[in-house]
Amino acid sequence: MDKVEITPTFCVFASCLLLMLPFRWLFAAVSAAAVHELCHVGAVRLCGGRIFGVRLGIGGAELETDSLPLWQEILCTLAGPVGSLSLLHFRVCFPEAAVCGLLQGSYNLLPFYPLDGGRVLHCLTQLMIPNKKWAERTETGIVLVFASGISLLFLRYRLFLPILILAACLITGGITRKIACKSSRLALQ
Repeated sequence: MDKVEITPTFCVFASCLLLMLPFRWLFAAVSAAAVHELCHVGAVRLCGGRIFGVRLGIGGAELETDSLPLWQEILCTLAGPVGSLSLLHFRVCFPEAAVCGLLQGSYNLLPFYPLDGGRVLHCLTQLMIPNKKWAERTETGIVLVFASGISLLFLRYRLFLPILILAACLITGGITRKIACKSSRLALQ
């Protein structure tokens, strides 16, 4: 690995967490995140890829890797959420880690970029639809339908903060950002 980068916003975020969370929950969240990222690393290594760097930011960790075939990229991307969700097996011994793993794994499977689910959706549309223009349109349509469904669900239960977060993602282009599969280097979160 060539480099490890820790952004200033990550340091501020981590400091706030240290002040706000009880230690056992903070330890559980960090452990769940470590399991998630180690599963990504293990999958990349098993597929024969190299990891050039790690960037820790407020959005999580991002691994800079070799370009992989689409099916291997899907496998490596899904490894993180599968690892997070596997912590449910330890719910009796480590209930906090199981809860953190469930939340992290579920959240990462949402089909929004830069989350793992968004990358998988992009790669699947590239694999299934040969016409790049139609693949991008299909992907955007799926994301917008999913975002609308989540918004309606939140409105039904009068949860307005998630709608504001979703709107901020839409406005900043986080949901409709183009992802370069099969580029020279990839970034897995």
